[in-house]
Amino acid sequence: MEAKKKEIKKPTLFMAVLPLIFMFVVLFTGLVIYSIDIKILLIICAAFTICVCMYQGHKWKEIEDEIVAKLAKAFPAISGLQVLYFASCFFSTKAWE
Repeated sequence: MEAKKKEIKKPTLFMAVLPLIFMFVVLFTGLVIYSIDIKILLIICAAFTICVCMYQGHKWKEIEDEIVAKLAKAFPAISGLQVLYFASCFFSTKAWE
């Protein structure tokens, strides 16, 4: 049986900007109006963006691989910021005297 390959559509300007518009609306209403925790709002925005990607024809595995690749690329910078944060917390207290 031959596997059907869904063609990946080139996004229109509207489809490219739609996740950003959705994110601004969700973050504004969630933070300002309803005072919802930002982590929940960002998960909702990420889920919407994944739905848009899947609508455009991308497979879940492709999306997952890209997420992992981007996080792996950003991890050294995140680790460096954590080290600077903990060092500044340590030296801002009198624990080192």
